[in-house]
Amino acid sequence: MQYNPEPRARQQAQAPHNLFIIGLFIFDLFMTPAVIGLKIGMIGLLIPLVCSGTLLLWIWWRSRRTTDWFVAMHWRLSWARGRLLLLAYAVSAVLILLAWLLSLTSNDPHMGHIIWTALTR
Repeated sequence: MQYNPEPRARQQAQAPHNLFIIGLFIFDLFMTPAVIGLKIGMIGLLIPLVCSGTLLLWIWWRSRRTTDWFVAMHWRLSWARGRLLLLAYAVSAVLILLAWLLSLTSNDPHMGHIIWTALTR
């Protein structure tokens, strides 16, 4: 289908994608390694997760609002990619839970720490 949207609608349709990508870079690619590097701990990993979750909540809310169909479809596309990111967060959470449970099974506390570190990086 060929559709030539107005320049204003085209600019508004770029906003959800730009917002999603900027959030991905800031929260997942910059903030998460910074939290790991600063050795804040596993609780510190909640900071980028909460920030990213708030951004995804905003994208979800905007995808539900009624607006020009061209712009609305781009918000919905951005939310679809946000759901994939949430799925990736869930898979990561399951892997971290398994690593934690596996580290608890070790009799040697140092070996448990090594297992925990190896499986969470």
